[in-house]
Amino acid sequence: MEKNKNILIILFFMLLLIVSIVFFCNKAQNKNFNREEPNENVDWILYQNDNLGFLIELPSEIATVSKCPNNKMVSVPVKVFENNESRVAYIVPEYYYDASWSSEEQKFTEDCVKVIYSLDMLETEKREKPFLGWTINISDIKNEEDILRAIKDNFGSTCEIKDKVKDEQGNYEISLYGSDWDSNNGLESSCMINYSYKIIYCPDKGKMMSVILGQECTFGTDPSAKPYYCYDEGMINSFKFQ
Repeated sequence: MEKNKNILIILFFMLLLIVSIVFFCNKAQNKNFNREEPNENVDWILYQNDNLGFLIELPSEIATVSKCPNNKMVSVPVKVFENNESRVAYIVPEYYYDASWSSEEQKFTEDCVKVIYSLDMLETEKREKPFLGWTINISDIKNEEDILRAIKDNFGSTCEIKDKVKDEQGNYEISLYGSDWDSNNGLESSCMINYSYKIIYCPDKGKMMSVILGQECTFGTDPSAKPYYCYDEGMINSFKFQ
């Protein structure tokens, strides 16, 4: 009897462990879009780019970081910078504040200044994802080879197509894997997808959109103020090809 009781206790804790793992895995997968109820007070603006052939809804203002001694977040307008020749659009806050923190000296090395984003600044950074925003890449697609070529250019040379799921509009959402992924040799890879991303291929328009969304919410309200709202999901779900 005592033996059966011990077995039941062990089974209970094993079940509890499994439930906990599933819960935290789901939470990790959805952390980029962690938010409360939709914010009915936010003003949404429809951004339309006729040259690149897409439209997307953006919040008029978001809270952005202030990398200064007071570390206070500020509410700023959302702005889009276009480079139609490079086929990209940058969605970022109009500005932020920075005092340049030195990790070696453990102190701020400059006065707090207002940093205003510009196209030249974003082009100079040449990051896959801007410091406080998104880079939407639009690729012209004529065949399957063009899809994979654009994916490798934007995400890494060893990235391959894992799946293509067709939606109600006839577009395909693409997921990736790395051909050099090997858990036995660590996590080094030129296709290290450790963030949320979105790739949409529209065969009718011959276009593909790709964007790195990040690991956490990019566009939202001040997390220290309740209620808190993240706008990322509403924004990316509003994306449409023209």
